[in-house]
Amino acid sequence: MRAPKRSAKAAQKLSRVFKTVALNLATSAELSKCGASRRASHLLMLWGFVIAAISILLKYFAFSGLQPLAIQISLNLGGLMILTGALWFLFLRVDYAAEKSFKFTQADIFVLLLLVNSALGFVLEAVSYTGVYLLVASILALYLVSLSMLFVTIPWSKFTHVLYKGAYAISRELDELEGVEGLLPTPARTKSYGVPEEVAE
Repeated sequence: MRAPKRSAKAAQKLSRVFKTVALNLATSAELSKCGASRRASHLLMLWGFVIAAISILLKYFAFSGLQPLAIQISLNLGGLMILTGALWFLFLRVDYAAEKSFKFTQADIFVLLLLVNSALGFVLEAVSYTGVYLLVASILALYLVSLSMLFVTIPWSKFTHVLYKGAYAISRELDELEGVEGLLPTPARTKSYGVPEEVAE
């Protein structure tokens, strides 16, 4: 770890962290070089997940009786955003026109499970109006299994890069604040095949 060239107060660091979260991570700015479509699909999944999660917490923990219509609308909106974003993302990753087949990799596990979980959420909402206990219980079991798998498969899925990219973005901003030169090579310091200049020489 290289020594900082200038000291930064705790308030400055905290401000930089909040700025990074609000202007970078919350807007998927790290994906700006990957194209508008890819960034939009990530934003739909991210904010759809946040909206749906908050709606579920409010629905089952804040309102014990009749829930406001706004909660149900926001829950459905979040689910639709997730479905749209996940389908869009998979469409961008799978070049069916060129390969004539759908080939999914281990990195796609999280997105596929997110897609299944969101779809099951809508199915669960639909069957809940039927009043058939066995049917509702069966769909609920599938929903909970898919939800659990979202978290169980985190170490083997693409979701891990969300955590790493977020941590790296915050670390990079704090290093910049203190004048610390990052240890990872930047494009300007990198030659062909991604070999840093000091290594290549």
